[in-house]
Formats: sequence, C-alpha cells, structure tokens
Amino acid sequence: SASMQDVLTKQQVEQILGVSERTLENLVRARRSPPPVIIGKRATWHKAAVERWIEHQYAEQLAFVSGSS
Repeated sequence: SASMQDVLTKQQVEQILGVSERTLENLVRARRSPPPVIIGKRATWHKAAVERWIEHQYAEQLAFVSGSS
C-alpha cells in the first residue's frame, strides 16, 4: 500500500525525469510511461512505479554485450 510519502506529483515526476509538462503528457498519452493515478484533481505517480520505469529504460543498455549480435 502506498503512503502519501511514496506519492509523487506531476511536477516532481517532471523534475525526476528532467522533462517538461508537455513531454510528460505526451509520454503518458503515447503509453510510453506509467499512467497517473488521479487523486482529487491531481495526477500522481507512485515513486516505485517511476523508479521501475526508469530502470526498465536502462535494461537494454545493461544487457549490452560488446560484439554480440
């Protein structure tokens, strides 16, 4: 279960990813990032979901072996 300290606002996610509001909205719309959970009128993300998504972005890089096809 998520405690409120595990919940990130849209602005916090933009800061973590280093992207603009528009870019984050485009990522969500294109289903290329975790969808937000709407609490009240605020879009929020669980910290673990954002961290897992970032790790996933590096999976191919981490699996890279030089010279293999």
